[in-house]
Order: sequence, then C-alpha cells, then structure tokens
Amino acid sequence: MIRAFAGVALALALVGCSTEEPAERPAEQPPAPSATPTASPSPAEPTPSPTLTAADGTDVKACFDGTCEITVTGKKRIPLNKKLRVTGLTVSVVGAEKIRVEANDGMMRAGGGAGARLGLNDLVIEVIDVRDGTALIRLSGQRR
Repeated sequence: MIRAFAGVALALALVGCSTEEPAERPAEQPPAPSATPTASPSPAEPTPSPTLTAADGTDVKACFDGTCEITVTGKKRIPLNKKLRVTGLTVSVVGAEKIRVEANDGMMRAGGGAGARLGLNDLVIEVIDVRDGTALIRLSGQRR
C-alpha cells in the first residue's frame, strides 16, 4: 500500500509540475515611457502690430509747404501755405481704421481709410495706413 500511495503522490506531483506552456501567451508590453518630462510648446503669443513710422514723425509744421509724411493720433490742425488754396487742415482719426480731413474754413471735407487718396483744391492727402487710432498720411501739392 505504501507503494501505491507513493505512486499516486508521484503522479499528482508530476501533474502539478507540467512543463506545457499555456495556449495563449500574454502580449509583450511596450517599455514604460521615460520619466524625463518634455516641455510642451507654449501657446503662440499675438504679434504686436508694427508701429507706424513717418518721415516727418508727428511734426505738423513740416507740412506747411504741402509736402510731408506724418502720423496723426486723435485730432491735429495742420497749417498750410495759402498757395495751396487751403489755409489749413484738420485731420481726425475716426474709429480704428478711418480718417476725416476738413479745411479750416469748413468748406471742404473728405474721409477714407488706408489706400484712400483725398483731394482738397491743390492738396492731395494720401492715407497710407490707419490702425489702432493712429494714421500715417502723406501730403503733396497737386499738379495742374
């Protein structure tokens, strides 16, 4: 009987120590990501619009002969030579993208935005650009 018991015990031990592989193997896992943090790109910051720069800056006296390039913010009176048949001009920035020009005697008015070409008697006002409440304008005498 001891032999029978030993045989049963051996058989059970061999069954428990089977060398067969399971029918399905678990899939190999990819390596874990490195612990080194990576910098995420920062959101794009808005690019400020370039400042309008004029040859004569903001000097309205440079326009007296009818030839100048200036920047105007708000409202500016520009003295002009009487030979231009406009004794003076008031330039106002209206809104974000337009200007209004008016002869000082109140008889002539014109307005427009970037790219406009305005004429008052013998004077031409070119609106080069208007943005953020500032206008870049160029005055020139009109040829007849």
